[in-house]
Amino acid sequence: MNKPRQIIKYVIADLLSAMFAWALFYYYRKIGIESALYGDHLPFQPDKNFYLGITVLPIAWVGIYALVGTYNDIYRKSRLREFGQTLYVSLIGVLIIFFSLLLDDVIVSYKSYYNIFFVLFFLQFGITSMVRFFITNPYRT
Repeated sequence: MNKPRQIIKYVIADLLSAMFAWALFYYYRKIGIESALYGDHLPFQPDKNFYLGITVLPIAWVGIYALVGTYNDIYRKSRLREFGQTLYVSLIGVLIIFFSLLLDDVIVSYKSYYNIFFVLFFLQFGITSMVRFFITNPYRT
C-alpha cells in the first residue's frame, strides 16, 4: 500500500472523528447542561462557537497526534500500543480543552464539571479509538 495515502487516511479519520466527537459533545452541553439551567423549551441551534469548534479543534487534535508521532511508521502499528497512546493523548488534550475553553461555562453544580470533562473524554477517546481500531484491523476487506 502507498504510505502517503495511508497517512492521509489516518489524518482524515482523525479529523472526522474529532469533528463528530465535538458535535456530539456540543449537543450534550446544550441539551444536557444548559437545558437544566434555562428550561427545556430551548431548541438546539448551533452558533458560531459550534462552527469554530468543529473546524479548529479537529485541526488541533491532528496537530497533537502528529507531535506525539501517531503518523510515523504507520505500517508497524500495534493495536494495543495505539489504544494506549490514544488514551494518553485524549486525556491530555481534553484537559487542555477543559481548562482553556470549558471552565467558564455556566453550570448547575460542580458535578457538571465532572460530567462535562468525562463526556468529552469518552466521546473523543471512544470515537477515535474505534476508528483507529477499524483502520489497523488487518482482517478487514
